[in-house]
Amino acid sequence: MKRTPLLTKSKSLVGVLYSQRLHGQVRQTEFAAGIDDRVQAIVDRANVARVEAQTAVSGSVFAEADYLYPRVTLAEDARRMANSRVPAVYAAAFEHDGVLARVDILD
Repeated sequence: MKRTPLLTKSKSLVGVLYSQRLHGQVRQTEFAAGIDDRVQAIVDRANVARVEAQTAVSGSVFAEADYLYPRVTLAEDARRMANSRVPAVYAAAFEHDGVLARVDILD
């Protein structure tokens, strides 16, 4: 059985992001240096908010599957969503018409 590749937001933006990255590397090297302290602080706050949100809903789970393996992620998240004892799945993935979506909270 031939598997159809999944379209994701990340894959659809690759062309745009690549050209921006290339421009940054060639013309604006100070912007291509990587994650600065400000961006890292935003990521850290998002992680804290994720943990707080997950603990606020008893029985909720966080989808731990690696984004590099979408089929595994889809199978694990489908199993979580089918479990009536799990009220919410954080960072859940699902597929519709060949488009892979990752959502913040799925309940």
